[in-house]
Amino acid sequence: MFHGHHIMNTTFAVLKPMAVAAHHAVASLVLASLATSASAAMFTFDGQVDAGELSGSSVTGSFAVSGDASGALSDFKLTFLERTYTLASPGFITGAAWFKDGAFTGFEYVLQSDQGSPDQFVALTSGTPPDLDPAWSGFITPWFQGTFTFVRGVTSDQFETSWGSFVVNASAVPEPNILGLLLAGGVAAACVARPRRQA
Repeated sequence: MFHGHHIMNTTFAVLKPMAVAAHHAVASLVLASLATSASAAMFTFDGQVDAGELSGSSVTGSFAVSGDASGALSDFKLTFLERTYTLASPGFITGAAWFKDGAFTGFEYVLQSDQGSPDQFVALTSGTPPDLDPAWSGFITPWFQGTFTFVRGVTSDQFETSWGSFVVNASAVPEPNILGLLLAGGVAAACVARPRRQA
């Protein structure tokens, strides 16, 4: 005849290894995700318009890249003339990060919008694309050196063009999703340590 405490002890003995295995599985998944996203990097840029009607206006922003191969930017933000431009802005054309042999070589962002007034064209480029024709090797620039172009319509047939330059800086601040994964990794590590203390 089985008593209540015998049943409880037997049940606990069966479930405890399952619980430990579950803790380990969760921890492994979270830490694997953390390792996958750890290659994401953020950059900031800062400069000003050097020529044109808007000379002296500041150009500031940030962007993020994931991995170490050429592809789309994972995030982008430009602040210019009290306006913010992102990957979701109307008229967005392209936003790409460039890599060569695993090393970051530059980025580009292009937008042409006819939303509101006036029409606008925005282009930022830093560094050098990896597929640059060798014949243009004299135009190779470092990844941290960028140029800025802004065109706005004054009338239906008159436009103002401004040019500028900016400097790109690698940021030590991780992306928000990485911060979340770091926190989750700490929780997962605690889950692994707890059963060991109880064993």
